[in-house]
Amino acid sequence: MNVGLHLCRGNFRVRIIFRLIPGRGKADGGTVGHRNGLHFSEGGYDRIAIKLFREINVDCYYLEYDTPRAGTFEPLKHLPAHKAVVLGLISTTTNALAMPPKSSTAKATPKSGRKPGQKRQKAAPKQPLPVADRLKRLFTSLCAQIDGGHFANAIKTCDKILRLEPRDPDALQTKLFLLLQTDQYAAALSMISGEDAQGDGHAFEQAYSLYRLHREDEAESVLEKLKAQEQAEDRGVVHLEAQLAYRQGHYQTAVDLYNQLLDTAEPVSVRFPHL
Repeated sequence: MNVGLHLCRGNFRVRIIFRLIPGRGKADGGTVGHRNGLHFSEGGYDRIAIKLFREINVDCYYLEYDTPRAGTFEPLKHLPAHKAVVLGLISTTTNALAMPPKSSTAKATPKSGRKPGQKRQKAAPKQPLPVADRLKRLFTSLCAQIDGGHFANAIKTCDKILRLEPRDPDALQTKLFLLLQTDQYAAALSMISGEDAQGDGHAFEQAYSLYRLHREDEAESVLEKLKAQEQAEDRGVVHLEAQLAYRQGHYQTAVDLYNQLLDTAEPVSVRFPHL
């Protein structure tokens, strides 16, 4: 008998939704982030690779590799020769179309039409676009990059916007979301603490970042403040509180909180089976 082990990463997300104002990438304002919330299970297999592949007595592994949060293939170097692995490369949980890699074929360089000895005429210098037009173009690119999951490029676009408008609220909010999405929790905390004028309006994101950085006491303190602000019934807050309780060894508290989430979840919702 062969024994296989599947590592389910889970798809429960804390949804972070914010709006772009009309004319900034989406004609109607729209939303950004509604399909790409924060997973409570993220990160590659690197930390557990040796124990997973060399110490667990199974014959085959079924690993999810259909999203960037699964990390690289580097951990597979620890797989012994007598074991097998099946990689899940195509997602069944999203309707986004997987695009093939771009062709690397070089385009032919057009030949110059100048006659021998003829000097190249200097092109007239281009006039820089007004700041408003540059911002509109950048926000259009930003929306496309987020919709396509190109978060690293989207962060760079946010930085370009912030160089033009350092206090732009849409760019700041988007950059914070992207930092969390790409596991850059220390940088996210830096924004939230005020270095980028984020202020006090992101307490949940602060608690989540502290939790991911294993600063449990600080995360618990921020959660208590959120609950005091009448956000105790917020599902994201409850779920984070449950995760924190489990990590701290308060297992009965974690069970009670998860039961609370199950009791209030719609049975037909996507989140119900994940809980």
